[in-house]
Amino acid sequence: RDNYYDLVVGNPPYLGRKRISNIQYLSKEYPTASFDLYACFLIRGLELCKKGGLSSLLVQRNWLFILSGQALRKELLLQFQLASLFDLENNAFESTGVASCIAQFQNTKPTKATCFLQTKAIFSRPVKNGPFLTKQGLLSQYKYYKKNVSLFQAIPTAPLIYWWDETT
Repeated sequence: RDNYYDLVVGNPPYLGRKRISNIQYLSKEYPTASFDLYACFLIRGLELCKKGGLSSLLVQRNWLFILSGQALRKELLLQFQLASLFDLENNAFESTGVASCIAQFQNTKPTKATCFLQTKAIFSRPVKNGPFLTKQGLLSQYKYYKKNVSLFQAIPTAPLIYWWDETT
């Protein structure tokens, strides 16, 4: 049900455009996100949230930077508050090398800076003793950035390069 939930949490499937069987439907319903199924979920999660609700999804992190994600970034960042972004890089799952992040959007207009967390230092070490170091990496922040996402508009495709120093 649209506009119903206080919180939406998920790990949507990663399925590129070429592997989606009903791409016409997604292109019509989610034109800015049809480059990958997970990207459509970023929008759908917010549709399910009531005003002020929070959508927190574990997704690939490529939407932050890729050219095909430009329209999605614009739509999301102009209409919703990116509350926080937790950059997991390549180690969200032990069995894959998929670069992932947890994007937390609030169903409100953007009014405040976004908290960006990075776990690279601990999280990217080889795991020798099973999942313990992975869990430790998730609980330990390496770097913390607080940025107003409007700063990214200074770059033509507006990639979310949150570690960017505004003075350069």
